[in-house]
Amino acid sequence: MKKILLTFNPDMKDKKRLAQLFSEYEVICSSDNDAVLLSEEIRTDIEVIVGSVPSTKLKLFPNLKWLQLPSAGADGYTADSLGNAILTNASGTYGHAISEYMVGAIFNIYKKFHLYRDLEKLGEWKDLGEVKSVMGSTILSVGLGDIGGNFSELMKRFGCKIIGVRKNISKNPHCLDKLVSIDDIDEVISEADIIAISVPGSDETKGMFSRERIEKIKDGAVIINVGRGIVIDTEALCDALESGKLAGAVLDVTDPEPLPHDHRLYKIPNAVVTPHVSGRLRGMPETYQHFIAILLDNANRYVSGMPLCNVVDTKSGYRVDTP
Repeated sequence: MKKILLTFNPDMKDKKRLAQLFSEYEVICSSDNDAVLLSEEIRTDIEVIVGSVPSTKLKLFPNLKWLQLPSAGADGYTADSLGNAILTNASGTYGHAISEYMVGAIFNIYKKFHLYRDLEKLGEWKDLGEVKSVMGSTILSVGLGDIGGNFSELMKRFGCKIIGVRKNISKNPHCLDKLVSIDDIDEVISEADIIAISVPGSDETKGMFSRERIEKIKDGAVIINVGRGIVIDTEALCDALESGKLAGAVLDVTDPEPLPHDHRLYKIPNAVVTPHVSGRLRGMPETYQHFIAILLDNANRYVSGMPLCNVVDTKSGYRVDTP
């Protein structure tokens, strides 16, 4: 009997809805890591996986036809590891949650909340001087998918100028003041007070913010990265923070990841590091509901023989246009 493997834990009502759509399939539940411990007989019957089974283990599922990730990022999944299976991501799930994280990150740095928190732990009542307003700031929004698009719209409401950077410049969100391609980022990078990065990790984006490019950033600017850690040269970023060239950085993703406990980033006062938590699937009820809506829609498409949404181009890491 054909099987669908779930490696995330849906609510019971949603599991039942999924089982109804896959009425001719047996639903198997496991964790990502334990999935490879299933018997060879069971793995052979698995046609659909909803979860994040490691890409290196996908060959253990010879009849896999569709892998639905619960994440927006799809780095590590290559055409070779997927074989004939279609890969779809959860783009559209995390824009609301992560854009709020990014807005909070900016105010944290601009109002020096992180520094006052450090003083609080020491029991010190001390004025740290002037703070900044976001109004009138120029934001370079690198990546304009669900996350970058939501973030740009929010910051526009605070009176910011938004310069968008995206691979495909044929689509121009209405909130932008200017749009450039990734290839032309150096033409505008020096204008930005805030650089917000939400691009996926891929060969194309690895090292995008090299030491050379970081040196082109305006003095006193702030960097936020919620995409993938490999986009930024970590050591070059640390140097820019320690020298005072950059006013601050908020990183929900790092390179390496997890960040070793003795890494120099932890010791830099104007660096705020969180452990890849800005878009937890169970972080907010809205986030979970967005994913379930995407999953059920794709499940219906799959059993009906229709094109799937959020299909990922494994070379670039970006999703192709939704049908």
